[in-house]
Formats: sequence, C-alpha cells, structure tokens
Amino acid sequence: DPALDAVHSALQQTAALLRSVVTELHPQVLAQLGLTAGVRELARQVESRGQGEVIADLEEVGKPESEPLIYRAARELLANAGKHAHATVVTIRLARVGDRVVLTVADDGVGFDPSLVADRVAAGHIGLGSLLVRVDAMGGDMDVDSAPGRGTTVTVTSPPEPASVRR
Repeated sequence: DPALDAVHSALQQTAALLRSVVTELHPQVLAQLGLTAGVRELARQVESRGQGEVIADLEEVGKPESEPLIYRAARELLANAGKHAHATVVTIRLARVGDRVVLTVADDGVGFDPSLVADRVAAGHIGLGSLLVRVDAMGGDMDVDSAPGRGTTVTVTSPPEPASVRR
C-alpha cells in the first residue's frame, strides 16, 4: 500500500534524524573512547567536508569530568572557523595542564572584534556567546584573541579537576 510505504519512509527518516541529534548531543565516541578521540574525529570531519586543513596536536587527556563541555567547545569553534572565519588552516590543541584540560583552536581566517560578541548574540547568533556562558557557568575560562584581518585564537580551560575525580 503506497500510504503505508509513505508512513514507513517517514518513520525511517525521523529515526535517522533522532539518532543524529542524540549523537550530536552526546557522541558515542566520547562514551567509548574519550575526549581526545572525539576531538580527533571532529577534526577529521572538518577536513573531510573540505572546510580547510586541520592541524591537530591532541594529547591523551582521558575522560575528564569536563569532557562534554570541552567537546562542545571544540565542535563550535571548528564550525566557526569554517563557517564564519573562512579559514584555510585551523590548528587545534588539546592538553592537560595541571588539574585542567586546555583546548586551543586557532585559525587564519578573517578575524573579528571580540567586543561585538554581545551584539551578535542580540542578533540571534548565539554560538560563541552561548559557549562563553557555559564555560563560565561550569567554572572554566575562555579567552578570545581576535581582530579583523588576523584570524582568531580561542582558548578554553576547564574548571579545576581534583586528581581524585579524574577518570
């Protein structure tokens, strides 16, 4: 029956979309392999889409409590480098420094005036502003170094993570 075929097709598309959204919210690679593998996969995806060269310097950091925050930051910053900065080369670094995890994403893109982030949020572009709020709310730090015409470097530092709770 054509009507049942249409319903079946719609259900399959809905299930695929749901799987995609769930994976984006909490990628299986984080649960199975940890943050470093997850960030490596993000970098690979950016390159495979032809969004420029990604140079990855990724230290094994295990499964820190800040894993979801750092992963979301990496995803947002890599997306911004391609979508807004029009970067041709992006460098992403991940390392553990003392009791914190540090993510740095630098690009050779068009750059911007960081003081305009609040204006961009008011205009409906919430990505970077939302990331700033999330990092701050969790007790981490985020530094945005950029200027028009000279690219952007963003450093996200996780909240302190006592050795007793590192996974």
